[in-house]
Amino acid sequence: MGLEPVSARGRLVDQQDAHEFLRCFIEALMACSKKHLAHSNSASSPDGASLSVESIFDIGVRTSIRCSRCKTVSGRAESILDVSLAIANEPAGTSIVSLLDRVAETEVLQGENAYACDNCAAKVHATKTTDFVRMPRIFVLHLKRFDNSGAKIDAGVVFPETLAFKKRLHYDLRAIVVHYGRTCRSGHYTVFVRKGAVLHEDDTKSTWEEISDDVVSDAPWSRVQAQEPYLLLYERRT
Repeated sequence: MGLEPVSARGRLVDQQDAHEFLRCFIEALMACSKKHLAHSNSASSPDGASLSVESIFDIGVRTSIRCSRCKTVSGRAESILDVSLAIANEPAGTSIVSLLDRVAETEVLQGENAYACDNCAAKVHATKTTDFVRMPRIFVLHLKRFDNSGAKIDAGVVFPETLAFKKRLHYDLRAIVVHYGRTCRSGHYTVFVRKGAVLHEDDTKSTWEEISDDVVSDAPWSRVQAQEPYLLLYERRT
């Protein structure tokens, strides 16, 4: 299948935000994949694996709000390509795991943030819960490293090589994207990529490469750990 040149704003000469570009690139792949499948007799490869790009990156999220007055529960399901995690005002050493747990915490809607319940025809106290109901093969995490003015948020976070999600799914870190610079309008991006197969039995033997433009060099895990990532890409174990 063919893929047209991709640019987040339509101009290939401009520097693009890595998160914005990744989303644009995945959406382009999904559109190309759907077009290919529409002209194919089978939606699966010979081994039965889906060819859909959407099935690789798609995350199913369900948000439920429960009114404390009438007990009515309203829900909304949506599909997203990545999970954005707020890191502003977080203490140094905050872990990716705790940030993910916070996404699924129950939120109380009250006061100025009270819930407008259609059944009660009033603003009422309510609770809001968010749950991941469908997990992707490639789990993309986006750290919100820029404030509303575009200034960089230099907050160190702890990210594991292996991420246990909901105690039943395990993801292995495959790559991180790092931004160097003071604002979102300037700077430089590099990528750290895990080489070869993941050695589940001994993660200390994993090897990494740093890619900066056309320069590729080996990088120990200690150097990867020391980075302040903007994007993290985890791969689900099969």
